[in-house]
Amino acid sequence: MRTQTPVVGLLDSDPTDHLVTWVVGAPDTVALEHAVRINATDLRDAQQQSIRARAASDPGPPLVLLDIEVLIDISAEAARGHLHCAHHTVSTPGTTDPSITSYVGTVRGLYDLIRDLHALAIADGVVLIPLAPDPTVDLVTSRLPLLFTAA
Repeated sequence: MRTQTPVVGLLDSDPTDHLVTWVVGAPDTVALEHAVRINATDLRDAQQQSIRARAASDPGPPLVLLDIEVLIDISAEAARGHLHCAHHTVSTPGTTDPSITSYVGTVRGLYDLIRDLHALAIADGVVLIPLAPDPTVDLVTSRLPLLFTAA
């Protein structure tokens, strides 16, 4: 199910009410019921999984969402500085699993990655898995939607 713009969900660290908060776009209930979430080691793997999911789907192509572990800060250098702490924090919501695509950098870089994934039909959207809540969650929820509305 190709969407006009990518949908972006943020995995909640405390999913008492819901598992994912939609930060950009909000897929309808029917699309979510048939959505396929994929974990990929890299973008080639994501593309291959996406093609298989779309081909195997009946009656129509599903909403394909790529899981991405993220660590975001105001600069890529600052984000990389949090990497050591994120890997050693017990309450880290992400798994730091090498089989999951990851992104460490700025909100603008994440925006560009998501737009490219969508433009190349690799995924209709993403589910972001924060490796550390601060400042990742604040930056994703406050700045990422602004970049998509300005486009």
